[in-house]
Amino acid sequence: MLSQFTIHLRKLTAAGAFLSLNICLYSHSGYAEQTQSKQDLLKPLLSMAVSRVVDGDSLYLVGQQRQIRLWGVDAPERNKPGYWSARRVLNNLINNQPVSCFPKELDRFGRIVSRCFLSEDRSGVELNRQLLERGVAREYCYFSRGFYGFCD
Repeated sequence: MLSQFTIHLRKLTAAGAFLSLNICLYSHSGYAEQTQSKQDLLKPLLSMAVSRVVDGDSLYLVGQQRQIRLWGVDAPERNKPGYWSARRVLNNLINNQPVSCFPKELDRFGRIVSRCFLSEDRSGVELNRQLLERGVAREYCYFSRGFYGFCD
């Protein structure tokens, strides 16, 4: 028969192992990246290569884990009419050029909502506006409040 001390020691050892496992999982889960300050996440992302265009209003930058969502623009989602056209236009606009994104906010999905340009500052071609002008996306008037002039 095990002594009360031995039983208590085994319970403590099991609790310690559980705690150690949780600490290890936390440090490797990407949660640490999620706790990065909002101020750091909203710094301009200058002259970065695009690693992937997701659709007509979302992309990934090389070295950036969070998805970039183009502010004020609403392009068709996958399996909706116009999806491939909007995605192709965004890909063609970028055409392997560096992109600079100026974040405005984080959305409810943790994406960095930004205005993105084909220049190091806001003087170059704005991707957001080009998608609207080319007719492959609509202005997301709820958020943009008519900034681009495409709202009724």
